Amino acid sequence: MATGLLAGALLTEACILVPYWQKMPAKTFLRLHHKMAPSLFRYFAPLTVIGTLLPIITFILVYSASETSWPAWLLSATCAVCLLSFYLLFFRQANNRFSTTTDPEIAAKTLAAWAKVHMIRTFIAIVGFSAAIWGGMPI
Repeated sequence: MATGLLAGALLTEACILVPYWQKMPAKTFLRLHHKMAPSLFRYFAPLTVIGTLLPIITFILVYSASETSWPAWLLSATCAVCLLSFYLLFFRQANNRFSTTTDPEIAAKTLAAWAKVHMIRTFIAIVGFSAAIWGGMPI
């Protein structure tokens, strides 16, 4: 369930917030980011942690029990690790750049890259959620 909530939240962000942010002037985006960043972090951090840990724990339990659904849970867990890696390798630095820059040009370039990587992250989250559904289906 947490995997689905995370995938849905990322999809909503990709389809609603990101296009909205991209349409506004970079200076306006930076002001808005300074105000919204703490709320977004408080919302996404626990969802990301739970949505990452549960597929990994489920895979370990299912695999240990020799359940036939382990390949689906392996895929879901792999997607979860990928999502965490995206945060650690890209989003943490990009979000920090938004928080520290006052240069609209840097903000616009960072947001363009952020949007592209976010779409990949969203796709991976949907694949991970789909795999979790597959893993939870009776055989």
